[in-house]
Amino acid sequence: MIREELAYWDTTFNAQYVIFIETKLFSAYSGGSLLTDDYFERRKTISTTNRTKKKKVYAHVSTHLYRQLCLHYEGFILLRTESRLEQYATELKQHRTNCININETRTIKEALWALAHTASTEYGYAWFMEKDLLPDFLRFAEECQNLSVRG
Repeated sequence: MIREELAYWDTTFNAQYVIFIETKLFSAYSGGSLLTDDYFERRKTISTTNRTKKKKVYAHVSTHLYRQLCLHYEGFILLRTESRLEQYATELKQHRTNCININETRTIKEALWALAHTASTEYGYAWFMEKDLLPDFLRFAEECQNLSVRG
């Protein structure tokens, strides 16, 4: 059953997770709803003229399946053997930081979110450091002009 869920995440939900979380975060930080789904266009909010001060919105970042599995050693081993985790690490290391189309951007965002959630656990962090992925995260944060990881 877990293998089926992993297959679903790897083929479908990792991409949907990125859109879901980024929409929640944008809404929380900007105080408005997302009016475009274009990865390259500057995100817009509704005009703020004559608007009363809004109550702060807090965004809850929903847990990624990769993180949940990494909380236990057996789950971490399953994740390494049955998921795209290793593939995400390879994609991140080999990919250039100037994503030129939506598919490239989506692929990198999927990898960044999945790997970051994995690294937020004890087992995942050890693996993340063993794979030497921190320089690649920093490379994208410093050089990529169209990913929200900058800053």
